[in-house]
Order: sequence, then structure tokens, then C-alpha cells
Amino acid sequence: MRLQVPIAAALAAIAAAVDPLSSSAAAADVTWSADPGHSLAEFSVIHLGVTHVRGSILISQATIVTSGENQTPTAIDATLDASSIDTRNTDRDNDLRSANWLDVAQYKTIEFKSTNIVPGAGDTFTAAGDLTIHGVTKPVTLQGHVDGTTVDGRGHHRVSYSATTTIKRQDFGLNWAQQTPGGTFVVGDNVDISLTIEAVAR
Repeated sequence: MRLQVPIAAALAAIAAAVDPLSSSAAAADVTWSADPGHSLAEFSVIHLGVTHVRGSILISQATIVTSGENQTPTAIDATLDASSIDTRNTDRDNDLRSANWLDVAQYKTIEFKSTNIVPGAGDTFTAAGDLTIHGVTKPVTLQGHVDGTTVDGRGHHRVSYSATTTIKRQDFGLNWAQQTPGGTFVVGDNVDISLTIEAVAR
């Protein structure tokens, strides 16, 4: 008796054997680690109600999980080095590291851990999660974008993400609230945050 195998099934079996990313393997999770040298958190806050002070904080570690060939994250876990805060002014940076603000001697890191990520149009996504600053954890939502993918000179797969959000610093216990004689806060409450993460597949 001759066993007949449908042509379509045979071709699918061959394709799966040749390309392990096809069929069920295509849905396997991929874990990415941030490249600290190409990842950064930046922020902007209003000073005296008329201008913006900008600064940056290093992303010391981040893990991003994706599914198959889709680069939209399914999970994000990022850690920032609070002591690395840099506004290009030594006196101000030392004050920001002190107990007046971030108190980096006690709270060494700033952390974000996603709780729900929803794909959007095109390469966009929305990432809800918990942000911890100064020992206080609050829910925030990031508006994210998959900026692109590539393979570097050593054959490592890389992906780049950007994301933005706005928080109120006083929600996190950063309560310094000096005012000008006219009643304007020296430092605004709203802090605009932007993240850039370049990650390498493990």
C-alpha cells in the first residue's frame, strides 16, 4: 500500500524543518537586553514658569520581551541609576541627588515595570506600568514606538524603542516647593520624560 501525503502538508513540514521560526516556533518569546551605551532617559521641567531645565538619567538595565517576529513589546522592565542624573550643572545635580530631592543614598534606582501593553497603529504601542521614584510607586502610561531593527557587525539582532510620558513629581514625594515673590513655583510639578532604548537579542 502506498501512503499518500498531501502536498501542502509535506511542504509545510519541510519549511518548518528548514526555518525554525516558521509555524509554532514563530510565536516563541524573544528577550532583549538594553545596551546601556545606547539607552537613555531624558526629562524636562519648567523653571520659574518661563523656561525648561533638561537633564538625563542613565538606563543601567532593561529587559524587553517580544513575541515571534513582532517587535512590539509584551513586557518591559527597566532600571535607571538615580545617581547618574545630569543637568549640566554640578551644584544643581548635587542638590538633586541629596535628600532635598531624589535622596540617592537611600533610593539608588528608578524602576519601571509594565503591567499591560497594547499595540497601536503602525509601530506604536501603549505601555501601562508601575513607576518607582524616591521609594514611591505610582501607575503611569508610556506612549511607545518601535523605531527599527537591524543586525550589527557581529551578527547581533538589535531593536530600538522610544517612549514618552508626563508625571507629577510631587506624586513621588519630591515636594520641594519654593515660590517666587509673585507666587510662581521655582520648579514646576509636571515632568516630561522621554526614553530611548536600544536592545540586543539574548
